Amino acid sequence: MPGPEPSAAGHVSPAGKAEEPLHKGYQVAIKSMPWDHIWQWSEMPDGTWAALEILLLDKISTGFPGAIQLLERFELPNSFLLVMEHPEWSQDLFHFILDWGFLPEEIAWRLFCQVLKAVQHCISCGPALGHQAREHPPQSGHR
Repeated sequence: MPGPEPSAAGHVSPAGKAEEPLHKGYQVAIKSMPWDHIWQWSEMPDGTWAALEILLLDKISTGFPGAIQLLERFELPNSFLLVMEHPEWSQDLFHFILDWGFLPEEIAWRLFCQVLKAVQHCISCGPALGHQAREHPPQSGHR
């Protein structure tokens, strides 16, 4: 799936994730997902096949405040490329816990509640886990 062309407003998101044009200096995170590292494939709302992680990112990026937004996804010959927002003051959960070592109960409780709300949001958006998921994409039509 080649990436879409920017619109007149500068948008580059077929899913409408980037509600405003990205301005010079806007922080983004780019993640490459080689196909041979993808364990679970799922059918996206547009009928294409992608990693289950991409489906979940797509779902959580829709109307859930506080979650990293998936701005764009591209399919390359042997991988997916994800463009996500990168808030200036952010840290992934793994490194956050490593830095703290031991989390005070109040912080652990807040993190647990945030994860629980994110899971509830994904469930409310419709089936994901087990729904059209498979270990390998269909041989034709996934690109």
